[in-house]
Amino acid sequence: MDSIDLKLYSTEELAKTGYPLEVFVENRDFMEQFVCVICLGVYRDPTTLFPCGHTLCKSCAGELITKNRTRPSCPRCRKVIMATLEVFDLKCYLKQQQAVCPMRGILEKPCVWTGTLETIDVHVAKDCQFRVARCRCGKHLHKCDFLKNEVPCNCPEANCRYCNFKFFTRIDHESACGDISDPHACGEFIKRKERIHHEKFCPDIEVECKFCSVVCLRKNKKKHNEYECTEALILCKKCVQYVKRREFVEHEKKLCKPSSIPGMAWFMRQGMKSKITDTDF
Repeated sequence: MDSIDLKLYSTEELAKTGYPLEVFVENRDFMEQFVCVICLGVYRDPTTLFPCGHTLCKSCAGELITKNRTRPSCPRCRKVIMATLEVFDLKCYLKQQQAVCPMRGILEKPCVWTGTLETIDVHVAKDCQFRVARCRCGKHLHKCDFLKNEVPCNCPEANCRYCNFKFFTRIDHESACGDISDPHACGEFIKRKERIHHEKFCPDIEVECKFCSVVCLRKNKKKHNEYECTEALILCKKCVQYVKRREFVEHEKKLCKPSSIPGMAWFMRQGMKSKITDTDF
């Protein structure tokens, strides 16, 4: 497969001729009756020649007439072509035939797409990761190979000035290089490969309070939880229960019932924390 000229299977070239017979895996024998004698593909926009009645692809018929303006003749019967007529009924019929991706049928690539001829061109042009596209150096490659540094082309090689990685210039290596430093919200320049680790501890990154969902800076989170958050839980030293800060005053006045656990009051006086705060930074 390496010796194949991929240019012949580029999106532009495939659109110029009829549909390759190889895409009709299930009904190839049946589709052979609709083969154009010029491009040897199944009719793309079938066009009938008048008066002989033979059919060609629209582009093939147009090219034939253009090259032989004085006396164009049918390639099958050699009768002079007087006019052409596009066959819309046959075109609609062929568009509904089932096919596989040309990259799978012709080049044996593992594209799993199957559909009708009506949608095959859109798939090849936009969706297929194995479609053939032209590199900036002129060489044709499969789309999935553009970002693979091990696939050579005629583009010059370069060394990344950050990580010293050698790559072909067709590859936008710097957009993915982990050694490039970008400015962070805290004002520091952090290497991309270290960004996730940095954000776990950066005091100037915004975090969300797990009690009230208020967003604040990590360095202010402890203060928010201890003094501002109305949903944070506070430990009542009398009854040894956790109560929301916004309900604590009412709890002390009406609902608090001193604990009957022996020694609990003494345990509280030894410095047990009087608040629960969110320390999951």
